[in-house]
Amino acid sequence: MALKTCIDAGNNRLTILKCTTAYPAAPEDAHLLTIPDMEKRFGVNVGLSDHTLGIEAPVVAVSLGARVIEKHFMLDKSVGGADAHFSLDENEFREMVKSVRKAELMLGKVNYQMSEKNIRNKEFSRSLFIVEDVKCGDEISSLNVRSIRPNFGLHPKHWFEIKGKAFTKDFEKGTPLSSEMFS
Repeated sequence: MALKTCIDAGNNRLTILKCTTAYPAAPEDAHLLTIPDMEKRFGVNVGLSDHTLGIEAPVVAVSLGARVIEKHFMLDKSVGGADAHFSLDENEFREMVKSVRKAELMLGKVNYQMSEKNIRNKEFSRSLFIVEDVKCGDEISSLNVRSIRPNFGLHPKHWFEIKGKAFTKDFEKGTPLSSEMFS
C-alpha cells in the first residue's frame, strides 16, 4: 500500500483525504463519519476532498477531525467547465474559510468547567421570587411565587417540592425566595 511505503521510507507527515468521486457529490453520499475512522485506522492526519455543493461538508469535516480541506475553486464560474457547477467562487470560498475557522473555534477543547463569563452570566438565570405581598401562613402558589430573573432566589427546580408550603412570616413582593422563608 502507498501509505505504508511512505511511512516505511521515513515520511510520517502524511495527510490522506476522504473523497466521494461524484460531481457533484450528494450530501447522503459524503459519509463524513469515515474521517475519524480513517485517522484511527491509518494513524495519519485526514482531510476532505470535497465535491458537494455549498460549504457545509468542509465545516462538518473539520468538526470530525479533518486537518485539510480541498475544494474546487474558480475565479469566474461563468467561464464554465466540468467543475463550474460545484466549484466555489471567491466570495463563497471566503465564507467557507470563515465558517471552517469558526467551527474550529467552537470545537475548543474538552472542558467541563464553567468559564468566568458563564459564572457571571448565571446571575441572569431564573430563580423563584415572591411576586405578591404575602402574610405568615399563606401557601406558596403560582399566584405569589414565580420563576423570574435574576438568579438571587431558590432554583426553579424546587418549585414542585415547595408548592403548597406555608410562609413563616410576612414578605414583600420582589423578595427572592429562600428555603428559610417557608415550612
